[in-house]
Amino acid sequence: MSKKFKIGIDYGGTKIEGILLDQDGKQIERKRYLHNKNYISGIEIVKKLVNELDDISGQTCSVGIGIPGFSSKDTGLITNSNALWLNDKPFGKDLEIILNREVRLMNDANCLTLSEAIDGAGKNYDSVFGIIIGSGFGGGLSYKKEIIEGSNQIAGDWGHQPLPYPTDEEYKVNVEFCELGARARGAVHGRRRRDGHDDRQGQLYGHHAVHAPHRPCSCCDHRAPDHPRRHP
Repeated sequence: MSKKFKIGIDYGGTKIEGILLDQDGKQIERKRYLHNKNYISGIEIVKKLVNELDDISGQTCSVGIGIPGFSSKDTGLITNSNALWLNDKPFGKDLEIILNREVRLMNDANCLTLSEAIDGAGKNYDSVFGIIIGSGFGGGLSYKKEIIEGSNQIAGDWGHQPLPYPTDEEYKVNVEFCELGARARGAVHGRRRRDGHDDRQGQLYGHHAVHAPHRPCSCCDHRAPDHPRRHP
């Protein structure tokens, strides 16, 4: 009986890497390529990797891809990705057409965390929290070898953990930021600012944030009035 091979793809903000595994989980080959940070370039690199790894295995392999953000179960569109060119695109469906096979997508931090929980650094623990630090930041949570996804598949992401308002000393730092709502809470932002700005331009960020009084906001380039104002 011939072996069955699997292809795993890590879609990063800078590079795309593929690995070929046999049925026992042994690595057969690993390849990576840079891409041009646009939708078509990413699809072409994934296709190139899959074709090359198929050729090595001598068969049509199953394909799973870890992506920044998540693919909506309702629409199939990518959401909340720091690779902005993926957002609102049917990435999984387009790949299935191009690769002529089923393609499974999962949040990249969830992939990392599950892998470590099953046979990596967290294999001896029930609860595992994984952190990705690359072109973006992300987190995943596993319990008893299963990912805790939540309704949006990113329940373990640490991108919106609450923080108190900044101190007077933090106000004096030459950093622009936004603050979250009327309850004096902010948010550590994850995946290197989901609006695409460099992390050095913002330390606190809320999904439905309000502007701090008299502070410029790099999210919309407007100076806030005396009263808080929601983002457009």
